[in-house]
Amino acid sequence: MKKILIITGALLLLLASFLFIPKVTTNYDMSVYLPSDSSTKQGLQIIKDEFSEQSSIQILIMNITPDALIPLKNDIKTVSHVSNVIWLDDYVDLTTTPIAYIRCADYDCF
Repeated sequence: MKKILIITGALLLLLASFLFIPKVTTNYDMSVYLPSDSSTKQGLQIIKDEFSEQSSIQILIMNITPDALIPLKNDIKTVSHVSNVIWLDDYVDLTTTPIAYIRCADYDCF
């Protein structure tokens, strides 16, 4: 009888944990736990005011031709929160200049 009671209790707790999964949130901003008069919190606020919350991400895409990459670049531009996408075709007109004729200094950056 005790065994059935323990198993039933464990199953009820398991069911309750599954029901509360959507209610669980994760706070990734650890600065909310700092006191407002903390020098760290004040410094983070100055950085946020001066530089906003923008970041820069570099994506490496291998084994793709430039003709296939240009539509992919346009798809990346449509992603929310993406403000700018920079690639080789921003510096060199790839419709008139073959990649073989681009200076290595320009091409190696990309």
